[in-house]
Amino acid sequence: MSVKNMPEYDPDAKIHSLALTVPSWVDAIEHAWDATNFNEVSDSAYRGLEKELALLTSTIGAMLATITEKRDEREGKQQVRPKSSF
Repeated sequence: MSVKNMPEYDPDAKIHSLALTVPSWVDAIEHAWDATNFNEVSDSAYRGLEKELALLTSTIGAMLATITEKRDEREGKQQVRPKSSF
């Protein structure tokens, strides 16, 4: 493929791709949840999953905050900043 026939840049492509993968994450979590006897799981496995889920949760929170911020900017909303106590 040459530069001449490269596909056009799609600013939504990565977001659409990410949105399409989320249901598979949910399915994987639900499958593990349903297929696991949690009374038999080791503390080490729990700690490993907790670490990864905390990272995922943090990353999701940051992405949601960015989406809200960009949407608000687009809609002309100003962010309310707490007043300084000084």
